[in-house]
Amino acid sequence: TLCDKNVGGESLQYQKSWQDIFQTTEKEKAEELAKSCGTETIEWNDDGSMKLTTIKFDGIVTEERTKKETWFNAICLLHPAAHKGKNTPWDVVYGDFTPLKDEDVI
Repeated sequence: TLCDKNVGGESLQYQKSWQDIFQTTEKEKAEELAKSCGTETIEWNDDGSMKLTTIKFDGIVTEERTKKETWFNAICLLHPAAHKGKNTPWDVVYGDFTPLKDEDVI
């Protein structure tokens, strides 16, 4: 989860830890919670951080309550091009893991 913190008038964005996101310090519990919300693969990095790959979701879904078709896409939040070249710990790729070009996103 990307958070925004204002320090001395400057906006600093940072990534929350898996402990904060899943509200546990137990790796097994974090994995269980991640899988319950669509995570396909989980990798533990040498530094103790958690790398998650989510399943593919349809871009258009029928919202259960209203029965209206709804478009959903997190590309504008998660693709590195949306963060003006800053190094981010996440990415958005095609279903076959082919990278999206920055110019196709912005």
